[in-house]
Amino acid sequence: ILAKSNVPLFSYAKKTVPVSVLAKLVNPKAKLNTESAAGYILSMVDNYAKNDVMNYYIDNIISDNADYRNLINEYRDGMLLFEVSNKKVWEGATKDTLGLKNYFEANRSKYNWDSPRFKGIILSAKNDSVASAVKAAIPTFGKDTLTTALHNKFGNEIKMERMLFAQGENDVVDRVVFKQNKEVAKTNKYPVSFVLEGGIIEQPQEVADVKGPVTSDYQDVREKQWLKDLKQKYPVVIYKNVLKKIK
Repeated sequence: ILAKSNVPLFSYAKKTVPVSVLAKLVNPKAKLNTESAAGYILSMVDNYAKNDVMNYYIDNIISDNADYRNLINEYRDGMLLFEVSNKKVWEGATKDTLGLKNYFEANRSKYNWDSPRFKGIILSAKNDSVASAVKAAIPTFGKDTLTTALHNKFGNEIKMERMLFAQGENDVVDRVVFKQNKEVAKTNKYPVSFVLEGGIIEQPQEVADVKGPVTSDYQDVREKQWLKDLKQKYPVVIYKNVLKKIK
């Protein structure tokens, strides 16, 4: 009887939960008379109602709660704006290698250095013997595969570092290139160093030499162009009669 009853147990929002819903939760194998079954059902009402209301609230919070809906929409719009901005401006600039190169070439004077830099590879060895062996081996290898060949032959006996530093920015460069009298730290595993390739340059040679500031400036250029395109495609229309009402 209870399993078919439409008598309401509780209601909320526009939903009414009848006795039959909870009656179906009673174990059919339990030997309960109608009175005992009714008592058991009533004992479940509170927990069932709490769970049912909470599930309804979770499912309908966006439509029922304006503040939460606005918050979710703001978060969604923010994520969409971030994704589009990243594609059009930030990541877009870093991936646009040709655009970066052309921008650098057209604006070289903006990125002049106040002092020269060493640009190249410095090789450091564990001791003088290893350094001498490396220097003797260098002429036997091709220039295009030199670093790979040296790494394969000497392994962890040597360390090669591609560097771009001005005087005073790196101890190894100061000591090896700018001939400053700096002591090698006792903890240094590779105390013997020399220039493998490269030299001192007065100004940036390519966009990679000043990639950070060039990329930042190029991102600004792309953002301004993007906003300009948006304004042309989607012109702003101001409804003065509505504006007056707001004021």
